[in-house]
Amino acid sequence: MSSKEPVRNCSACGLPPRENRKLQRCSRCKSTWYHDVHCQKQHFPQHKKICHLITTSLDKANSSPHVAVQNENSLVGQEKRKVAVERRVGRGNCLVAKSFIRKGERIRDPKKEFWEPLVPPVLHVDSRSNRCALCFQNLGYKFFRYDDVKPRPEYLLLFCSPKCRLAGKSKGMMCEEVAISRLFEQGGPPKVFSTAILLFRILLASNGPKSQSIKDQLDKLQHTIDNTAGADTSTSEYHTQAVITTTVAMIQASTEYRIVLPPLEQMTAMVQRIKLNGFSICDGEFVSMGVGLYGTPSFMNHSCEPNAVQTFLYGHCEPPTLFVTAYYDIHPENEVCISYVDTTSPRHMRQERLYKDYFFSCGCKACVDLARAAQVMGLKCLRCNPGTRTLSLDASYAPSPVVYTCEKCGNSDFQEQLNILDSLETVSTTDDLLALYGKLKKICWKESYYFQECGERLVQAYLDMLGEQYNDQQLQREYASRALRVLEELLSPDFSSLSGHFFRGLIQKYKAAKLRVFLTSGAITRPDISDLEEVKTWLSVYYPAEHELMVGLKKCICDAIC
Repeated sequence: MSSKEPVRNCSACGLPPRENRKLQRCSRCKSTWYHDVHCQKQHFPQHKKICHLITTSLDKANSSPHVAVQNENSLVGQEKRKVAVERRVGRGNCLVAKSFIRKGERIRDPKKEFWEPLVPPVLHVDSRSNRCALCFQNLGYKFFRYDDVKPRPEYLLLFCSPKCRLAGKSKGMMCEEVAISRLFEQGGPPKVFSTAILLFRILLASNGPKSQSIKDQLDKLQHTIDNTAGADTSTSEYHTQAVITTTVAMIQASTEYRIVLPPLEQMTAMVQRIKLNGFSICDGEFVSMGVGLYGTPSFMNHSCEPNAVQTFLYGHCEPPTLFVTAYYDIHPENEVCISYVDTTSPRHMRQERLYKDYFFSCGCKACVDLARAAQVMGLKCLRCNPGTRTLSLDASYAPSPVVYTCEKCGNSDFQEQLNILDSLETVSTTDDLLALYGKLKKICWKESYYFQECGERLVQAYLDMLGEQYNDQQLQREYASRALRVLEELLSPDFSSLSGHFFRGLIQKYKAAKLRVFLTSGAITRPDISDLEEVKTWLSVYYPAEHELMVGLKKCICDAIC
């Protein structure tokens, strides 16, 4: 048989493919082919019914909400293990590839606990009012709670459905809310840390039917700190003490449950395990919603140039599920690494965060590449015309006026510019962000972390203001126009190969296209549809089809075509 693909013509106009351009398949039913979006739109009235019929049949065949899209990725690891945990000198326990894992391949394991949390993850305080406490789904206008518990504004569990509420109760969430309510009636702790809630859930589950499985997985996780570098651990120790104190008080208030309190040393080790191994659960725009503890994935070590990316599927009345996807090809016996920090940030910020939270300094390729470090800082030399890029000469943690030198004129006086960069940490109002953004535009290159970060904060401020103008369409359009102008200045024609920059660019492109749809009242242009299709194609490698980001993208494209 011939290995060539069958000859196809456009389903709309009947013509063969154009020169040097392949036909594009319908993204929903995969059964029809088109030259471009224009042909697809013309054919859609005829194709709509059959497309819906085929898509419905596929959905029924894959009805389980927490099963990944049925492609070859979802079968990885079903026949044999692709990864294994090994102990290596100087690296501790590592997750190691045992066979070749290609770029874009989802790394799975036949053991269920690989991608499911040990106990239900915990929402951060900022997300508790708009996310389901069990599945992390957006609440919308309707939510459910435990009517038998006296509501406390300091800690209130909300659910997206009665099913989630019931599932949460079976996992002890009602007991948790009752305990915290009683604490606040007695004066309460100054703050209920997410870590304290997670520790309470672990102790509660450790007295349940799956206690041995949870204990076995916890015992394998790292909990000791190698502080040979002499990092200041006083803040961490204070946090640990506050977490344990709150958790013990919660257990003492939970008189209905016979929760056995472990020794202090064991509780301290549990807190360290949570802090060193907990995953920050982020939404589609990489905003942290909560924290969860997962088993085998916790053995993935850090790299500022990771070869794998973690994403989460949430909703569907189950706790968030972890997905790990190869970002580069991973060869056998190589470690599977993710990033513990924002890889778009400058080296000194990454090092400071790793030093403070994980007590180690990173020496990966991205951290020793001085040219890359200078590019992320993105400083211009204002003495040159036009400005040229600067070079970092030192591996110190924080930028200083003596570590940057212009490659063209030798200028090393960047103190004034560095002071402007430092001010990004203190600005809060929209007016201050706008003023700083204007300054950064003059002293930084487009790819500078500071320029990008300030611009994204400004965009979010405008979007927040847009959302507050319910009855004023003119103001809504004004804020949308401002946000779009900033996004268009931030966007680069090419995405960086680094994972953080790659995802940041895609999300920016998605936001810009949605704003254009809003401003044109749905009269979206073909380039905008192409942008949305491109974003959807790239993100579909890393996000399951059921993820809210993918659902939103698909709806946006369908609304535009229809």
